[in-house]
Amino acid sequence: MKTKEDYIKFLSDVRDASGIESLTPDDIVLVRMDDLSYDGDVKPSSEKGIHAQCYLLRKDCNFVIHTHQSNASIISALGSDINNVEGKARELIGDNVPLASYGLPGTGKLRKGVVNALQRSDSKAVIMKHHGAVCLGKDYDEAFEIASQLEIVCQKEVFNRYKALTNKTAESFRDICDYVADLKKRAEAPAPQLTAYDSSRVGNVVKLNNKESFYQTHITFNFSPIITFLRTFFVSNSPTVRLLATS
Repeated sequence: MKTKEDYIKFLSDVRDASGIESLTPDDIVLVRMDDLSYDGDVKPSSEKGIHAQCYLLRKDCNFVIHTHQSNASIISALGSDINNVEGKARELIGDNVPLASYGLPGTGKLRKGVVNALQRSDSKAVIMKHHGAVCLGKDYDEAFEIASQLEIVCQKEVFNRYKALTNKTAESFRDICDYVADLKKRAEAPAPQLTAYDSSRVGNVVKLNNKESFYQTHITFNFSPIITFLRTFFVSNSPTVRLLATS
């Protein structure tokens, strides 16, 4: 929370098993926004730099929440902004939610990613890649409402992306989990065996020969064994292919 004296109030950094439930008013730290300095023995959150930048960049912001909420965390792993936010969420958050580039927790790289996201968007929420979310409000109530609406927006985005990939409508998260589990199973399956080919080259044509037939790969640029390997793999899995050409 931002104070009137260019300080921000922070909870201490929770590192033990007792968790946030064990915090008391004595665990609140005053941190200067300009240099992140603080007094006393209670150490503030490692993400204090991100919070300070939110207040400095958004003058109407007086309360910042950093969350690891479920649906936003799913989106954080998918690698792109959320565009075309609609309805109540659009009025509260904005028309898009930017994705900040990845950085390890507590690092300048993470802070820079959030700053860049805030600078390219008017959104009151930012998703940090492979991490979580930051929600900015004029007060406590608005910040928490933004976090709540962000979760709805992210759930809708997850379901929309599933439909775009599968052309199916998910009835629940179970459908999506089953889809991801199937992808993982296929990715872990043994690689297909390739048929051995002999090859020869005449000019810019490479002939790939097996027992009964041959395929031609047209090479426009420098001949490379990896190109032959890739073409061999393709034609061995596509028996109707007789000519491949690259340009």
